[in-house]
Amino acid sequence: MIRIGICDDDATQSVDIEQQLRQFATEHDRDMETYIFSSAEAYLNSNDSIDLLFLDIEMPGLSGIELKEALPVTRSMPFIIFISSHPSRMAEAFGSNVLGFLTKPLDAKQLTILLTKVLSTLENVVRIPVEEGYVLSSDVIHVMADNKYVDIVTTSGIHSGYISLGECENMLPSSSFVRVNRSNLVNFEYVSRFKEQIEMCNGDKIKIARGRTKEFKNKYAFFLRTNLKP
Repeated sequence: MIRIGICDDDATQSVDIEQQLRQFATEHDRDMETYIFSSAEAYLNSNDSIDLLFLDIEMPGLSGIELKEALPVTRSMPFIIFISSHPSRMAEAFGSNVLGFLTKPLDAKQLTILLTKVLSTLENVVRIPVEEGYVLSSDVIHVMADNKYVDIVTTSGIHSGYISLGECENMLPSSSFVRVNRSNLVNFEYVSRFKEQIEMCNGDKIKIARGRTKEFKNKYAFFLRTNLKP
């Protein structure tokens, strides 16, 4: 079940988006619940848990951009698709939890393309708690143990995570991540080469424990086969 919110002061637009989402759910056999909010304030005052929020940029009171900035950065923070009648506002629609931008009135074909991509992201991406809120597993290059906790090396820098390496390993998809020694997890997506050491795309070199070499090679070979681009 995916919970989708629509935050727009235009009731007609909200109903139209909701109808398109229901049609998408029917045609693609998706289980969805939709929630409509008439303002940013209404969303902030609700207790509804939302996975994905269609968020209008121009609204009376708090704008969509201001609402995004007001949301606490936690693992329960919704992913956002910004909507607007003005394509020029696209430049403002960015952030780690922003997955897209659509112009109003929404085109059914464009909505289908974006929603298909977004749902795939929601199903495959894990949010890992860090000091600043969370990072997405798709952005993690590798994870290093730091005493009881971890340092998470991502495409945007290093973040301190308040979980153990074992907890982090349990959270991450085993199809993409593997423990290579007592202190390190690596993401196959960012492995540049492997010989005596694993070299990551950012230049970091990680030693692999002798007892884990065979497992790494087998899993990495399988990852390459299953992710080979046609």
